[in-house]
Amino acid sequence: MSTKEGAATLDVRDLGDGVRLVAVDCRHATTSATVLVPVGAAAPPTVDVARVVIQRHYVAEGCACTARLRQRYGVTAKAMRTGGAT
Repeated sequence: MSTKEGAATLDVRDLGDGVRLVAVDCRHATTSATVLVPVGAAAPPTVDVARVVIQRHYVAEGCACTARLRQRYGVTAKAMRTGGAT
């Protein structure tokens, strides 16, 4: 699944065998997280992983490219200041 919101793209790929890649890409950089889910365990919700990656990208790059993604996934200004994922 790939979602283009403004200048940034959120890409979620199921790589099989309990491995999922979640990436935010803009003209400045790409920030990603690889989620490894042990056999029999529940995977974290994709939306939660997306929020963390969006927040990490914003903090690392300081660009406004993720504004629409942050709005869509509910990543608040408070999360940007505190480093939290909500």
